[in-house]
Amino acid sequence: PTPNRLMIDAVRYVLNQARLAGKPVAINLSIGNFSERQDGATADCVAIDTLLNNNSVGTAIVFAAGNEADMSFHAAATVPAGPTATLTLEYLMPEKDATSRTFAVRYTGSNLQAKLTSPVAGAAGVINWVASGANGASVTANGAGNTVSLINNANRIVVGISRAPGKNNVGGTWKLELRDSGSTATAIDAFCNDSNAHKDPRFLNHGNPRRTIDETAAGLQCIAVGAYREGGRLSAFSSRGPTSDTPVRAKPEICVPGEDICSAGLPKNRTGC
Repeated sequence: PTPNRLMIDAVRYVLNQARLAGKPVAINLSIGNFSERQDGATADCVAIDTLLNNNSVGTAIVFAAGNEADMSFHAAATVPAGPTATLTLEYLMPEKDATSRTFAVRYTGSNLQAKLTSPVAGAAGVINWVASGANGASVTANGAGNTVSLINNANRIVVGISRAPGKNNVGGTWKLELRDSGSTATAIDAFCNDSNAHKDPRFLNHGNPRRTIDETAAGLQCIAVGAYREGGRLSAFSSRGPTSDTPVRAKPEICVPGEDICSAGLPKNRTGC
């Protein structure tokens, strides 16, 4: 018994069995956990790094890079300088979505102000401009009984969209406007945290395939593997780095054939292979 998450305990078990058998071991995992945490500093990444550092001979732990590159779960843009110029991020909430959601904007500084407008009409759908260091909230922007928060901290702005039990989020286009109180333009990265499927929220503009690496694949000691198609071209869905720590690191380290693979398919799916 350990206080670790099941994945970490499973890895420890496999490493221990390999040690007892005197065998090298490679562990391959596909987790599918997309978030803004692409710095290798999550608890799981640190635990995997420790296991690899302590069992460095004949051991490899490999994570799929992810399938999020073309899903628009990440956006990158620049907020123009000056208090009147704005950048608008459009965030699509699917209809009948029944999961509490967050999306985050990361940048360097404390000079951005933010305003949120939901699909709810009129003032009920708006959290007006929130300065850095302040918070905003609404009990109407996500429909009756649901809540929305807008937290504006230095280096990070977070929108929390929460729904009450038995209720859905308001579907449609949510808009986050950003404006810069400083005299220089500000580059931002935005992330749809915990989106990993076609039905999940995504950005409608400024989508960018970079910084889409799987959260766990961003570790320092593990190997992240991407996918390419026949002919050597990187698959459109295959997630990319770089990581978000400083200095940034290239991820994935290696790519292998991962698109239109028929050898493991059912006979009915092999037509034309």
